[in-house]
Amino acid sequence: DNEATLAAVLAHEIAHAERRHATQRMTKQYGVSILLSLVLGNNPSAVEEIGSNLLTGLGFLKNSRDDEYEADQFSFRYLKTSPWYPGGTIMFFDKIKGDESSGKFEVLLSTHPMPEDRITEIEKLLEINNIPPPTEANLFTARYQAFKNSIPD
Repeated sequence: DNEATLAAVLAHEIAHAERRHATQRMTKQYGVSILLSLVLGNNPSAVEEIGSNLLTGLGFLKNSRDDEYEADQFSFRYLKTSPWYPGGTIMFFDKIKGDESSGKFEVLLSTHPMPEDRITEIEKLLEINNIPPPTEANLFTARYQAFKNSIPD
């Protein structure tokens, strides 16, 4: 809906790339796979394979969530040095969170932290850094909407 939100999402993805989250996760998964093949042998039973995959998957969920929080924090840092509102991520999460509250099972298996939790973390950063509420001067809503409206269908 505004440039600040778009800038926040882009900064978040840039943070993932700069922090090498995908590369680190793949390296860890590869290492765990090698270790499991050594422990279970060349022909593990179906139960052993399912169990190891389940435990490995659950173990990497926390790692993935930690990466998301770190990318949120770096996005905030990047935007603090820019003309855009550093809390733009909040508007993105407000938009995607929907009306439903998250169930315990959904929270357990999610690769990303819940939007409500991420909003809370960004709000803490805004408070700690004494960032005032957003204005048109750092959201750039009108300019963004004019740009969107100029694109032919």
